Amino acid sequence: MEGKITGYGPTDPQARKTWLLQNQPYSFVSVDPETGKKTFLSFSRFDPYGVPFGMAADFAQIAGQLEEGDRDTFAKGAVLAMVNNLASKTYLQGLIQAVNILSDDRGSKLQAYMEQRAASYVPNLLGAANPDPHLREVRTVLDAMQAKVPGFSKSLPPRRDVLGEPITVPMGYPWNAINPFAVKSVDADTVRDEMARLSASDAGIRFPMPPQKMDGLDLTTVKGEDGVSVYDRWMQNIGELSIGGKSLHDKLSDTINSNAYQNAADGNGTFRISRKVDMIQDILNRYRQQALRETLKEFPELQQAMREYKAGARRVRAGQTPATDPFAVFNQ
Repeated sequence: MEGKITGYGPTDPQARKTWLLQNQPYSFVSVDPETGKKTFLSFSRFDPYGVPFGMAADFAQIAGQLEEGDRDTFAKGAVLAMVNNLASKTYLQGLIQAVNILSDDRGSKLQAYMEQRAASYVPNLLGAANPDPHLREVRTVLDAMQAKVPGFSKSLPPRRDVLGEPITVPMGYPWNAINPFAVKSVDADTVRDEMARLSASDAGIRFPMPPQKMDGLDLTTVKGEDGVSVYDRWMQNIGELSIGGKSLHDKLSDTINSNAYQNAADGNGTFRISRKVDMIQDILNRYRQQALRETLKEFPELQQAMREYKAGARRVRAGQTPATDPFAVFNQ
């Protein structure tokens, strides 16, 4: 409960992405009292000694969201804590992956599994020796292999967080080549710490990434002459955009430190409306919309197609015959 041990974290995919900005699952946590910098040491491979720590952390999170005295739900929380811990063990990953693939109706988990398997054929020595400090976007089987090879990984766009900033490798070269236990260090960051805290609350708070699809068009498939997709350029512009002389991170920091924000309520499992979340989301939306406008200037053909799409949508609402698909050329 004091935050000295982490468990699995939020199960909601969007909330989990935000929580992972400043956390690492199943780890011991130490905090530098002077700088506030956190260091996470994974105990996932300390079996069997690490199991009780993971169960304690998971149970603390789950039980904290239950009604006091509800024994049945309390017992269910214990079972969920045990399942989460077992699911993190490498020696059970094959079985768990098979069950997940069989239960997936959309096929996305099979694609992720194929990418993972393809990457496994690249020698681990190459991946460990890769000096690339950033995680890379992996959208195809070839990307998964390329991301592990030194020199080639940098040709892939960096994976970015909800603020549009590149995500660094948890433990970089050369330490990742010699240490079998995952270590992650994060600097004290008012914005990321607050968003991670809200994402881990029982209010079910999420800060979703910008949508990859817009009006039915997948922005990751439309690329410029440099090979960078519209979506990746949009994410980059979100992180680099300045409005009124302030970046997105700066603006969020000012807001979170303001009296209006500090005096607002978090929201909870019963009343999920949170003024704090609204204030953060309003700023995110403003920067994202402005960044999208700047991005579309670099892709004039797509900008024109989006104008034609909106005009066609207005004709359909007016009962007129719809025009041809303005995105047809991009979907080929």
